[in-house]
Amino acid sequence: MKTITPDMHEEVNAKILKLKEYNPVDEFLREYSDHYAETKTLYKLPQIEGFPILQGGGTDGKYLYMALVSVKVNDHQNGLIVKLDPQSGKVLAQSKVLEIDHANDITYDDVRGRLVVVHNAPRAGLLSLIDPETMEETDVVDIGMHIFSMNYNAKRNCYVVGKSGGQDFAVLDADFKPIKHFTAVNTRYVTQGVTSDDDFIYFVQHCENVIMKYDWDGNFVEYIPMVNNKGKEPESLSIIDGKIYSGHNTWEQRRFAVPEVAEVTIKEKQ
Repeated sequence: MKTITPDMHEEVNAKILKLKEYNPVDEFLREYSDHYAETKTLYKLPQIEGFPILQGGGTDGKYLYMALVSVKVNDHQNGLIVKLDPQSGKVLAQSKVLEIDHANDITYDDVRGRLVVVHNAPRAGLLSLIDPETMEETDVVDIGMHIFSMNYNAKRNCYVVGKSGGQDFAVLDADFKPIKHFTAVNTRYVTQGVTSDDDFIYFVQHCENVIMKYDWDGNFVEYIPMVNNKGKEPESLSIIDGKIYSGHNTWEQRRFAVPEVAEVTIKEKQ
């Protein structure tokens, strides 16, 4: 499989830019793929009146936390967070209604024992800090950078974030200050959530549903197509005990969302 180091990303992006449709981009990037992802829906999320759409999700290593948000009115959304048993989908706790905007991603800072919710548009510099025991908001922080996703890595004591306005990303320290900035391989697909482990970073994207895998030095490692979830919009990725969970919306006749959680299995191409 070909590899793409950071100094090659701009050259690859110039080639992608010439491909006007998603299908040619997908075909081109499959040259950088040894694996694919299969998804198996585990359960539907609860239908909560006024909050029909699933957005960000994350985990503390034991439970899943998912953001359900209202329909946007005058560029404004509210949301709430539900705490789930990852296998059964049982709701264990639920927050009050929060002013968390689009709530595009959630991560857990296990050093400080807090959930961090990425607001994204229209207030893309804001993070809401949530106590996972009480499910109450403890603070709202403006990090001075517009981001669409975030994941905390305890071993490295840092955050990886997707930078708004494209697909580039950065690593922030524990105080949300930038350490490194990276140019991404720009698929032009819709950006969603991010997760990580000690070795790699995984961005999930929609339109052609894929996982974009990088290492912590910014090298693009692999393009991983999500092959059997057509008609679904993956929103987040979470890793618990080696298992990958995805929160997604299934759109019925494009009229309303059905929020679901799936298990994602990475398989080697034959």
